Amino acid sequence: MKAAPLTLNRLEFTEISVSSNEKFEPKNDCYAPQLTFDFSGCMFRRKSFLKFPDEELDQPKNFALRFELALSKEDQTGDICPPYFFNIIAQAFVTVGNSKFDGDPAELFRAVRFTGYTMIYGAMREMLANLTARSTHGMLQLPSAQFHETAREESVRDEARRKERLLTRTHEESRKEAIAIQPPVAPKPRKAKGSRTSKK
Repeated sequence: MKAAPLTLNRLEFTEISVSSNEKFEPKNDCYAPQLTFDFSGCMFRRKSFLKFPDEELDQPKNFALRFELALSKEDQTGDICPPYFFNIIAQAFVTVGNSKFDGDPAELFRAVRFTGYTMIYGAMREMLANLTARSTHGMLQLPSAQFHETAREESVRDEARRKERLLTRTHEESRKEAIAIQPPVAPKPRKAKGSRTSKK
């Protein structure tokens, strides 16, 4: 087995909220362990943010990917009526273990986002299934999802932000260097109070 270039150090949930939809009506009266709801027409809300240390601007290695997924009542239109509403926030801490992506930061960001999304979404599916298994309408399983295009689009913005941070750091370092090489200004002599000049 070949080791993956990206390592998941930790995955944690920072917020979990699940509520039963009282207006949901099952298609039949048989309570099965798992619902057959297909999420057709449902509007999901998704947010994400990728961070890495300022010390690694030249070559990022350690990342924290925050991912939020929500299915809220306010976002639904028409007669869409899911069995549950939820809001889940989780974050994954990932490390790049080799130089496979050196020289191609955009590809590195794409790989980190795609891997992180896949891991976090899988954990969210499991968490939601466990929480709803003993809830009002039975266990709900999130649908399968693809993150290839999302990761590619967001990696371009990640690289643009990295370049902006590099430029800001360069400007700050130049300013500090200019201040450091300026000669100190000698203080002006102060005339003592009450001194008089004698006349001959």
